[in-house]
Amino acid sequence: MKRTVIVAIPVVGSGQNPYVFPHFGRAPFFAIVEIDGNSFRVAKMLKNEHVAHDRGQGHGHLIIEELARQGVEAVVVASIGQGAFYQLRSLGMKIYVLPKREKGLYNLEEAIKMLIENRISEALEPVKHEDHEHNH
Repeated sequence: MKRTVIVAIPVVGSGQNPYVFPHFGRAPFFAIVEIDGNSFRVAKMLKNEHVAHDRGQGHGHLIIEELARQGVEAVVVASIGQGAFYQLRSLGMKIYVLPKREKGLYNLEEAIKMLIENRISEALEPVKHEDHEHNH
């Protein structure tokens, strides 16, 4: 990455270092991060205004259009469904999926550092971590 790249990461929690939210379209916020070589800054926290009323055609539809307006070129996610995946791809965005973790969530800084250090790979198909929801 030679130039500044704008990356969006779905997050929950306020404060300096929020956590990566497991469901892309339902995330309360998206961190808009500018990555320049090995350094980064969180340019803004974008509130996901579409969570409540985007049930009809998948959660991610409207927020993805907003991310595109913000100049986002890539997203880092814990999991991503089919609708959001193909919409992001159609807009030319790259999708990076964090490796699954047994316990707890990644925090924002961890996720960004993993991207900068090339420790996460680009997803070529939707990735659902259904197991999170079906542990009885």
